[in-house]
Amino acid sequence: MKKNIFLIATLCAVLIFAGCRKESKNNRPLGTVERPSWSISDDYDYSSSMTAIVRVDIYNPGIAYSDAKMFSDNDLLAAFCNNVCIGVAEPEDDLFYLYIIPPEGEATSKMITLRYYSDALQCIFEAKDVFEYMSDARYGTVSEPFNPLFTLVSAK
Repeated sequence: MKKNIFLIATLCAVLIFAGCRKESKNNRPLGTVERPSWSISDDYDYSSSMTAIVRVDIYNPGIAYSDAKMFSDNDLLAAFCNNVCIGVAEPEDDLFYLYIIPPEGEATSKMITLRYYSDALQCIFEAKDVFEYMSDARYGTVSEPFNPLFTLVSAK
């Protein structure tokens, strides 16, 4: 009888330890990327802009964070056009209120890419789809935010 109780107690301890270990593994950062210093130029024309209210959903097959929504005050969302930062925002109540300034130059592409830095995961993600800059456009609302799908692009 004492042997059975010892075996059951040992089995329970192993299961509890394994469960805790799995949880802590899922909560550790995926990468080692430091918070980027994304910023917009102070020298831009105020004549037009674009606003986006964005919810970030991360998707990475095979990674335990597939449906992660782990926000911190150190997270960043930025808009890029031709690899130039034209908008940056921090989260407010699980949303990003992103003000996007006009891309420079008439001959360059007006396609915008969104990048997201997750402080909890220490990784940079990029939206799968790009969208076109349009003056005075609005993407998303508080009740129905713009919800692009982000995938991992940098973890080191």
